[in-house]
Parts: sequence; structure tokens; C-alpha cells
Amino acid sequence: MQRIVNRFTPCIVVYKHTLRYFANTSLEVIEAMDNEIEMIEQGARSKLLPTTLKFANLTNNRIMFGAYWKDMLSLTGLEKLHLDGYQNPVKFPLFFPSTDFQCQRPSGDKHEPFQAAGEFSEKCICGPDECSLEEDDDFILPLPPNLLNLTMHSNSLAYKVGNIRFCANNSLSSVDLSGNMFPYLEGPITGLNKLKYLNISSCFIQTIDAEYFNFLFSLEYLNLFQNLLGDCLDKDMNGSIFDHLKNLKYLNLSFNNIFRFHWPVFKDLEDLEILDLSTNRISHINFKVDHMKNLTFLDLHKNDIADLPKDMRDLIDSLLNANKSVKVDMRDNPIYCECSNLAFLEWVVRTNIFGDNYTHYYCKYPVENQTAVEMSQGYAEELVKLRKQCATHVGLFLGVIGGTILVVTFITGLLLYRFRWTLRYWYHAAKLKIYSNPDKISEEFDYDVFVSYASDDVDFVLQELSPHLSAERHLKLLVHGENFQTGRHITDNIYMAVRQSHKTLVVLTKNMLKSHWCTYELQMARMESINTGRDVLVFLLLEEIPAHLMSVNMLSYIKTSTYISYPREAQHRDVFWNKLAADLRAA
Repeated sequence: MQRIVNRFTPCIVVYKHTLRYFANTSLEVIEAMDNEIEMIEQGARSKLLPTTLKFANLTNNRIMFGAYWKDMLSLTGLEKLHLDGYQNPVKFPLFFPSTDFQCQRPSGDKHEPFQAAGEFSEKCICGPDECSLEEDDDFILPLPPNLLNLTMHSNSLAYKVGNIRFCANNSLSSVDLSGNMFPYLEGPITGLNKLKYLNISSCFIQTIDAEYFNFLFSLEYLNLFQNLLGDCLDKDMNGSIFDHLKNLKYLNLSFNNIFRFHWPVFKDLEDLEILDLSTNRISHINFKVDHMKNLTFLDLHKNDIADLPKDMRDLIDSLLNANKSVKVDMRDNPIYCECSNLAFLEWVVRTNIFGDNYTHYYCKYPVENQTAVEMSQGYAEELVKLRKQCATHVGLFLGVIGGTILVVTFITGLLLYRFRWTLRYWYHAAKLKIYSNPDKISEEFDYDVFVSYASDDVDFVLQELSPHLSAERHLKLLVHGENFQTGRHITDNIYMAVRQSHKTLVVLTKNMLKSHWCTYELQMARMESINTGRDVLVFLLLEEIPAHLMSVNMLSYIKTSTYISYPREAQHRDVFWNKLAADLRAA
């Protein structure tokens, strides 16, 4: 029954009346391709199609999801169902379709709802044996109990796939949903306990949630070719996406814009035989592989991989030693032909892991801007040249040079660390001198006090310290962060704050000891004191801090500077603020 209606005919519906003559036949195959079918009336299939039907081909129609899917359970003999969409473009029409857009029912159909004796309710859609397992708010899809193969290739499906449950009494083993649009696979998918083959290639998949494959225990073949999973797999830090696919033998992740994997991504795929990662942007193989004892083929062609890590080579060696056949495809990768990659090239030649055809295998040399050279005859000759270039005396020479550089670097690092704060201070002083207007540089201070504090203590500074010192005792404060110049780097702001203030008040708390920027402010104030000869630092001990929590340097700074403790009793605080203000005004 192929093409029995004109193309572009709208609203083609298969009614119960249409199928009334099929009920008492022994029909095994129905082919109704290219008929613009959009919908099937509920009940049309459940009692009007014979149980002998094994194969239904409805390719190149427009079938939408509808209530007719509830009838699937009654097609007990169906083994193959093809619902593929248009795989090839159609010619543009040379005439307009009919202007009659009404869906006409066949004459004689009385619009009676389909009911049959013994039919289970919609709540028990999976059959009476599973009624107790179904919840009122579950969305459940029944399947013909003997259906083995379902294809819906290029069927214009566009869904965000959430939690979908299928009736468990099915035999579905192969599903092809390629060429549709499923950007988000949330899942989980339950009820497909016998599914072994799943093709969801070319579906624009961007995200696969960790639970999506959790209940597809029997899956052996998974094709994810030509999707957009690069970012999704980069975020899979724990290998949660594939961790329940214990029986998986074939995994295709080619053409997915993958640029990085994390170590555990394939950690549970012990039965994997074929792994296709071709046509991506992978530069390093940094995922766990030593458990893949059944691996036979690793496809890495068209990536940015220079070599294979030692654990991967060790795994392949162990498989080869066990007389297993293993091949690796690294065509169109920039394989480095240099001393650092000598071990890998020796392994390639020894194992013949690439086979006998070296078309599109290249050598990338360390010379800058040099084009990679194709190794059509293999890497044996190149390996001989490299062995001569990478002789032992060259290694010794490089070792001596490297050791010398290491010692010099170590000593330089120690000196830089020892005088790091002095260097930082003079850096800011030089920067101020170079970029500031000489006429504006003055020995007069713009502020009486620069207040250094941890961000966790901001309430005390703004609600108590600032009002008591600024509003009541008329000291001009520069509060950390509040008065910093916008657009200037924070280190420059800190240096200018210390330089332009008569004193630096450090609000000492446990939070302050943990703050990187508070430490920076303290060190800048200390260097200002050393280089100008004036007392700059004043410590306000806001809380009791055990000595073992403070560094030796901090204890030394407090011991050699003015400090005052914040009183817990409110009646003593007025005297405290007067004393603190006097200390801050002192020369």
C-alpha cells in the first residue's frame, strides 16, 4: 500500500472502519509507506489487526504520538515496527494540494468509542498482572509483547526526554532513534530490560543526566555518533553517565566535539570491545583503561593526540600477549617524532598496532611551523633516525644543563621568597613614582587612619569603629574596600592607602589571620614603617586569640607595635575609644 494518497495530503487518519476487513485474516506483513499518515484511531489496531502480524512498515509517514499507543499491548505477534521518517528530501510540488483540510470519517462509522470485553482499564494499561505496580500519576508506554525491533529514524521527533516507563512485559531488543532531536536526556528510562541495541546518533544531544542509562542493564551496543556531548562529558567528574552499563560492548562517541575526559568516565565498562572516539578534539588519553580486558578496537582517528599513555600501552601489551587481536586507529593525529616520544614510537613499531596501512599517519616534528610529514611506509625508518639523535651523551648533557638550571632556580626562589615583601613594597613605590604627577606627591597625609580588617568583621568596623572614631572623635578614616579607587588594582590601592595614611589600624581577629589581603596590608604597613622610620602599625585586639594560632612574625609585630584590646564590658568602652583615638593621633 505504498503511496496510495497524494503527497502533501493533509490529515490522513487510519480509522477502525478502515481496518475492519483485516481482523479475521492471517496477515503477517503490512507495508504502508509514503502515505502521509498522521494518526491512528484508538482501538483500530487492538482488535482489528490479526495476532499473526509480525512486521509493520510505516516508513515515510507523519505519525504523531497519540492515544493509539495504548493498543500496542494487543499486537502480540508483532516483532518489527518501522516508523522511520523521510530519509531523503522530496521534490518541490508542481501543483497545489487540495484545499479541503477536513478530516472526513468513513461513511457508516457511528463515532462509537472502542470497548472490548475484558479490556483492562487505562490505569492498568500494562495488563491486569501489573495493576498493583502502577501509580495514578505514572506515565507508562505499553509495547507489543513480542516486538524485537523498533526504528524511528529521522521521524522529526523533538523531545526533552524525561522519566519514561515502559510496560515490563516486552521483548524489545533493538531501537533506532537516530536523526531526531533530543537535546536533553534526563531519564531514567525503565522497563526496557531486554534492550541490547540503542542508536541515538545525530540527535543534537547536549546533556545526558547521570540517571538516564541506570536501568538499561542489558545494553550492549550504544551509538552516540554526531551529537554535542563535549561539555557534558567534561562535567562528568565521577563517571556517572555510563557506570550502570556493565554489559556494554560497543560505544560510539565520535563526532561529539569532545575535548577532555576525566579519569573515571569509563570505569565500569569492563566488557567493552570497541570504543570509537574519532573526529573529536581530544589531545590526551587520560581515562582509566586497565580494566578493559576485552578491548579489540580503539578508534582515535582525527584528534589531536600525540601518543598513548603507558597504562594504555601496558593494557594492549597484556592483551597481545594473551593472543588477543587488538588494533588502534590514530590516523590524522599529530604523532610527535621527537626524543620525548621515543618510547611510544618504539612500541608502535614493535607491536604493529596500527596495522599495515599507514595512509594518513603523520610525523609532527619539534621544528616550529614545520608541516607534518606523512609516514606512508610506517615509522621504522624514522625510529632509527631518532635513536641516533637521542643518544645517551645527549641525555647526559641535557641532564647537566637541567640540573644547573634547577639549582639556580632554587636559589633564586629562596632569595625571592626571603625578600618578597621588600620587593613588593619597592615595586609599588617605583610604580607610584613613574606614573604619578610629581607635583601631587606630598609628605602630607590624606587620611588619619587606614583600617585593615577581614570581610567577616565588616559589621564591627562599619557599625562601631567607624562611628566612634570618625563621627565622634573626628578622625578621617580610609576603610579597606570602601574608599579604594575604582579601576585600580587592589595591590596598588593597598599601597596607596598605607602611604597616604598617618597610621594603619589592624583589626586583629581569627578571620584576619586567614585573610590573604589582610596579610598583604599588614606587610605593606610594616615595610612603610621600616623605610620611613615612623611608627605606622596599631593593633586592635578584637577577640582573644591563642598564641599557637598566630605565626612567629605576627607575635613579633604585635610585640613591637602599639596594641589595645577591645573591652567586653560596655562601661569601659568610652575610655577605650578615647585611648585608641589618642594612639592613632600620636606621632
